[in-house]
Amino acid sequence: MNPSEIPPLWSFAEIRKWLTGHPDALEPGLSLLDQSLDLGHGLEVPLVGIDPLGHPCLVLYCDEFGARLFDQLLEMVARMQAEGLRFQPLFPRPTEPRVFLLSPSFEQEVRQRLALLAKAFPLRAFTILPPLGQDTAPQLIHEHLDAELAPTQLADRLPQGLEPFANRLLSACEALRPRLRVQGTSWPLVFHGSHGPCATLFFENEELWFAAAGQQDQTVPWKLQADSGVDRAIDVLMRHQVNSVSSAA
Repeated sequence: MNPSEIPPLWSFAEIRKWLTGHPDALEPGLSLLDQSLDLGHGLEVPLVGIDPLGHPCLVLYCDEFGARLFDQLLEMVARMQAEGLRFQPLFPRPTEPRVFLLSPSFEQEVRQRLALLAKAFPLRAFTILPPLGQDTAPQLIHEHLDAELAPTQLADRLPQGLEPFANRLLSACEALRPRLRVQGTSWPLVFHGSHGPCATLFFENEELWFAAAGQQDQTVPWKLQADSGVDRAIDVLMRHQVNSVSSAA
């Protein structure tokens, strides 16, 4: 998978530099390490990170989708699952990778193939385009590879003890002014406020976890297992809406 330039100005090196300074633009709570990861046998991930639950996040950029690319994606994930323990110093959960794939565009045939891969391992796709006008940030658009479930439907499928917490949080997003947008057809869900992505809601191992943007060095994500945890999450979302500075600026 060879990095390629996004015309007119955004090379992969520039994308990488911007992302390492704005990891919340991909997913709030994500930390990027600004380094590649050598998986051996000529297989290298150009940029890696860690999500709030400790999963390795493999960040790749591609502007051409051939059979070799899909083989590489599968091989990268398989290599991490089988041999990831050797990366334990970097990642708390090295054998459970997630993939973030960036491209200037995704054709329908490519989206269909990626949707199949997303059923086998956690995969998120983003269209990345040069900044508009006087903006300094690129356009980063999360592509839904499927349209199976809305956020409220995902919440309704949670275990009985967790469903009220998730639905209360989603209801708060609707009630806030301006309203927060909730994005995702699978876990995790990402909350978008007035100034961009502001929080992420994970469901894993029968637990709900809330992670806020810009908090990697300040706090850790917390469980939504009581009303007090939901109150804290709603407070974070409210504060984001009145904050005058965008996390992706």
